[in-house]
Amino acid sequence: MSINKKWWSDSFPAQYYAYATSNTLGGYPIAALADLNIYSEQPAWLTSSTTVVALTQAEWLSIYPVNLIIKDGKAQTYTAPTS
Repeated sequence: MSINKKWWSDSFPAQYYAYATSNTLGGYPIAALADLNIYSEQPAWLTSSTTVVALTQAEWLSIYPVNLIIKDGKAQTYTAPTS
């Protein structure tokens, strides 16, 4: 193992993630954001059953974290349906 290898690199190949919380908005899980590099070891909330969506650095830097949901395997801003 390389000295510079991060704990997350095997199981989580991206550094940045949106992950599903237990709260919902419009029937979709509300997403929280995580930079795995800030953790020295795997946090307890990040398990094999946690729904995660990998983000590129560009997505991470440009994401607007208001009304952020996980839908269709992507982190996206929730838009309420019009009636």
